[in-house]
Amino acid sequence: MKTVKVLALVILVWSSQAMALSPMGPPIPNIDVGQYGIDFGYGYGEVDVKASGYGVSATLSGVDFSTIFAQLNYGIAENWQGSFRLGTAEIEGDSDFTWGLGTKVGLGEHYGLDWGALFQINWFDNEEAFTVDGYSGIMDFEAYEIQLALGPTYKTDNFSIYGGPFLHFIEGDLELLGLTFDLEQESVIGGYVGISTEIAENTDLNLEFQATGNAQTIGLKLAWRF
Repeated sequence: MKTVKVLALVILVWSSQAMALSPMGPPIPNIDVGQYGIDFGYGYGEVDVKASGYGVSATLSGVDFSTIFAQLNYGIAENWQGSFRLGTAEIEGDSDFTWGLGTKVGLGEHYGLDWGALFQINWFDNEEAFTVDGYSGIMDFEAYEIQLALGPTYKTDNFSIYGGPFLHFIEGDLELLGLTFDLEQESVIGGYVGISTEIAENTDLNLEFQATGNAQTIGLKLAWRF
């Protein structure tokens, strides 16, 4: 039992970087059909992480994380945008490569507001050596993170406010010393709010805040259309 508890602690400390909430931006597409765009984003916040397996369940609270990414966007059709992103997630000075896909769909204008929905998914996969309390070995970590959001955007000529509810899911596992532990989020439901301003032609700057029952992050994103 002591061995299992030590391994659970190792998992919590190392794998919590997979729980990082990523900046989402407005839930409506911001590029036209056939148009390309590039986003550069940064997010920083805190999160609680849960690991379970073999009768052990443990939570590590208040873990600091940061994410950095570049994202390529494309206007697939009217009111429909797709994206591909590459980046890193960092915790306690350790960074891991991530990549993901996303899409945004415009749902039309209602009551003077533009409504939309977005989906994004990020994958994490890494191997790393560890030594804790006399135990050492190689950890094989795989997980994915999903964010789903729905909400309105209020727009003026060069400024907008956006936000709404969102769902946050984590599914993953980590194998070490012949044992496999399950990883998941503590809370699923959250909300976010942000502002976007045009700082140059075809270039917007977004600042947003996200929160669930066990995580919060502030994000900054530069969006360029060409």
